[in-house]
Amino acid sequence: MNMTVNGTSISTFDAVLLSVDYGYSTVTTYSDWLRGAHQPLFFEQTVQYTTAQYSILVEGDDLGDLEANCSNLYAAMQKSLVKVEGCDWGIDGWVTSADDERINHMARIVTVSFQGVKVADRETLSHTMAMGETWTFTAKGNQEVPCVITISPDMGYLEMDLTINGVSYPIKNIMSTDIAIVIDSEKGTITADGDNKIEDYEAWSFPVIKGGSNTLYIGSGTPTISIAYNGRWM
Repeated sequence: MNMTVNGTSISTFDAVLLSVDYGYSTVTTYSDWLRGAHQPLFFEQTVQYTTAQYSILVEGDDLGDLEANCSNLYAAMQKSLVKVEGCDWGIDGWVTSADDERINHMARIVTVSFQGVKVADRETLSHTMAMGETWTFTAKGNQEVPCVITISPDMGYLEMDLTINGVSYPIKNIMSTDIAIVIDSEKGTITADGDNKIEDYEAWSFPVIKGGSNTLYIGSGTPTISIAYNGRWM
């Protein structure tokens, strides 16, 4: 199996992936069971890091070359995006531990434990809205993720009521069709042609989309909407 670290094949280090074992994300549940109650109170759950373990055969022309290859591979993986060919996601994270099994002075098996999040390649979805239309689109993954929404207005709006999965994100004072409104949930910003527009943003939070089916509604007008995101898995 081919494996890349930040886009570089591990064959650069005279290495080949033998196996990978993916774990699942840690889920923390906030709940309470009050005295005398017949069932618990459920508040929320948070999904955090996932894990992976990579078994990698590293070779070298001699002991010095082998040591250099192992060290360079470890340094490259230290904080990185690791992807395995044929898998829908990569792990964006960092090394938590590494061990090796010495075969001889020219080869060893390095086992690297990794922690991070399972993310897909960046994807951008675009759509020109029809009047009164609800746009239904499918996102990769199975978790909620932040996104970058770019709106190209078709007319002026005193208020545009952008609604995603039933949650409203109103934007006021869009007075031109020659600007791009960018709502960046990843950075927590909203701009109009690069200028700060947060004072015209009426929502209390930034939009997220979920893995699977999503709906987007504008209400009036026919703007063009694009959504850029990285899908995420447990």
